[in-house]
Amino acid sequence: MDKPSSSNEDKCSGTKDKFGFTVDFSWGVSSLRQCAGFPARVLDPEDQKSYVAPLGALVVCWDITTRQRKYSFQGHSDLITVMLHNVHLNAVFTACYSGEIKLWSPTWELLLNSKTKVGEVHFADWSKNGDGILLCGGEDSAVTVYDLAKCDSKWEIRERWIVMPQTRKNSPDKAIVNFVQTDSVGKKGNPGSSTYVEQKDYYDMAIFTPQNKVIALLQRHHNNFSEAHLYSESGNFLKSQILDPLGDAKASLLCLSPCHNGIFAVGFQGGIFLLLDEKDLSVTSVLQATGSAQVALWHGNCLLTVSYLSGIFSWWTSGGELVHEIRGGPKGSIIHLNWAEPGKELWVGGIMSLHYVSLEYNNPEEKFPVQVEEQHSIKFLEVTGCGVAVNDKNLVLAGDFTGNICVWQQSKTDPVFQTKYESAIRCLTWNNSYAFIGCLDGNLLRWLPGSGLCPHIALTCIGGVLTMAWSHDLSSLAIGLDTGNLCLYRFQPVNSSEPEELLNVRAHSIRRDGQEMAAEIWSVCWSPCGSMIATASEDQTACVWNSANGLKIDTLTGHTTAVTSIDWKEMVNGQLLLATCADDRTVHIRDGVTFKMKYLLDTKDIHGWYTLTYLSLNPVKNWCLCSTQNGRLVLWDCLSGERLGCRKMHAGSIEGLVWNKDYTLCATVSSDCVVNMFRVNEVHCKL
Repeated sequence: MDKPSSSNEDKCSGTKDKFGFTVDFSWGVSSLRQCAGFPARVLDPEDQKSYVAPLGALVVCWDITTRQRKYSFQGHSDLITVMLHNVHLNAVFTACYSGEIKLWSPTWELLLNSKTKVGEVHFADWSKNGDGILLCGGEDSAVTVYDLAKCDSKWEIRERWIVMPQTRKNSPDKAIVNFVQTDSVGKKGNPGSSTYVEQKDYYDMAIFTPQNKVIALLQRHHNNFSEAHLYSESGNFLKSQILDPLGDAKASLLCLSPCHNGIFAVGFQGGIFLLLDEKDLSVTSVLQATGSAQVALWHGNCLLTVSYLSGIFSWWTSGGELVHEIRGGPKGSIIHLNWAEPGKELWVGGIMSLHYVSLEYNNPEEKFPVQVEEQHSIKFLEVTGCGVAVNDKNLVLAGDFTGNICVWQQSKTDPVFQTKYESAIRCLTWNNSYAFIGCLDGNLLRWLPGSGLCPHIALTCIGGVLTMAWSHDLSSLAIGLDTGNLCLYRFQPVNSSEPEELLNVRAHSIRRDGQEMAAEIWSVCWSPCGSMIATASEDQTACVWNSANGLKIDTLTGHTTAVTSIDWKEMVNGQLLLATCADDRTVHIRDGVTFKMKYLLDTKDIHGWYTLTYLSLNPVKNWCLCSTQNGRLVLWDCLSGERLGCRKMHAGSIEGLVWNKDYTLCATVSSDCVVNMFRVNEVHCKL
């Protein structure tokens, strides 16, 4: 299939952003972690082995047998959080985090393109007759029900009703009243902390009943049990039910099954499931699923749960009785189930993997299978992608916490080179054709991809290698360790078996209980002139060092939490700038000569809890690009301090960010095990 002509362009869609992010290519399997529903094989009934899923902002179709993409395209301007097939219309509904909503034909012709009143869309469900859809989203976490209709051959979507956690709709004509208990909105934690975010109760998930009523799950905080709320077809509040997962008020909601024979299942952290009656929300049974299951699917009249890590498939009656259990399923953080062929074959999705499994029976009359057999699987990075680098040929290098190291090339699904090390990977960099890999066990690996040789240890440090940066002439490598030491080594030549140690100084420390302790160095960079090295540390400071003798030149203060990243560049106008970001959710832009503050950029208006993880200056465009722990990219103009854009592009914490050599492309890697290569483009608004 060719890339659809209706693929996403950067349009304003009600956003104030001046710039957005166009994904050139994305490497990974799918972003199942924060997405509700998947079309799977129903798009093409003749093709049982193709699977359609979101991959960040992309729509991707996998051929599971060849492990190759059949097609992919950017469907939205940021992270796709909803992808649901409508069997009545044979159409696919997608939505992204910022609130764009689209309806597509099975061949991905765009039928409807609209925008919700609220952003932060995170869940959806079709009505049983296919003419209505509900969305959960917004800072106030509303449940909104829409009618879908075709008028004069054009699809339209109209809001029917909306309800928020702080309000209850008694009737269409009556004022809405507060129904959340007052103690549930009390503040928890330290409001004076720079990382404090007040938690709110919110509608996490919702579904239609067969009678087109709505069941909405209210996630409660501050040691209050969550609740299920029942609404009529017109949005009138009918009933509330406290959800008590075996007395654990802190257990988070994880999944919600469709209604089946009048029963639906609610899954909680730790594998606890409540089964409730759809008519009155009464709890019919409670079960503790094996292996802390986070997902469930109806198999006949039984609820099938799959363990999170241990590959155990369990079948439960609606009364909560375990009637069958087998082992042998996928073990990779399982969060999604979908029938490929009901009762026989399953799609099983992990946070970073996709599996096609068959249920094997001794004879066709048996109700339960005797074994699970994995037929096909796709995975690349496995656990917490971390560290990314781009070389002069735009080859992208990334690693993960299980020791996987991959080199990707644009337009190719699989890594062009791949290897694995025994320890977690924390940071990576290129030196021409050589890849250097920093590991948490203290080893620095050197690898020549394509040589047929495995990485070997170039040197061993006294602590975990957290960050590193080459000098401008690529002769010396600055390294920051978890011991707080700044090290500098000369590699002449680059494949030298005995690099020369030039510096090894205790650069950062903190005092706790009267004792000096190491403060990890989280970022290093070189000055534009090459005579200084800057470090950023968890001790809340950034420091500038003489690269020749290791003497401290200056200490930069002002951040109130750990400083996570630092960059120092000469901009296109000749001005030198030094930028830092921190867990306090601020970015400091300083004069690169005097180190005086020019701009203090605050991101605290961005909703949700997060910290800032990485930043990088683009001297050609005068930009500062920063990443967050909840998957966002934030772009500023360095010369004016104006925020130019903010989009959620990953389903996890962004753990690496770097521009390519000519600053036209930027690469990111995330804990969702997805690697993106994207461009920054102006957002075009239609008048």
